[in-house]
Amino acid sequence: ATKIEQDESMPQEHKNWYLESLSDQLYIHEKTTELISEMQIIALFKMIEISLKEMCKISEQFTEKQLDSLYRHSDLKRLLSSKICDIELLQGYLAFNELRCINNCLKHSGKVNAELASFRGWKEKESLRNVGTHYERLKHDCTSFVAEVRNQILAKVV
Repeated sequence: ATKIEQDESMPQEHKNWYLESLSDQLYIHEKTTELISEMQIIALFKMIEISLKEMCKISEQFTEKQLDSLYRHSDLKRLLSSKICDIELLQGYLAFNELRCINNCLKHSGKVNAELASFRGWKEKESLRNVGTHYERLKHDCTSFVAEVRNQILAKVV
């Protein structure tokens, strides 16, 4: 941008056009990067949700109706607690729960709700920002959580 502004051989209207074009490209790049970060959160949560449901199905501990209700967090906690273990006590649960809250806020409003604000670093009604850093921070613990659930199911059914 500085080179364009300082180029005395270029007419001002050409400079303006190039600068606007650069600005547009930067805006598109920033928005695309932001969207990719949001999609990483949504994809990670989706994969965990599918994995948990599949593990529960394979365990043969749950009815079809129960399996169909596992998308509701309260049902997931209640059903796993009654048949497998209290998932809130497992390593990585807090990261999984925070990821769930971020996912819900991304899908429903783009703003921090009261539930997400209960986690450190989030302020209610603020727009979600730096989602990519939260993805990087949470992904390892979320993976550990899935492994812990798997281990608990295996211990129960094997």
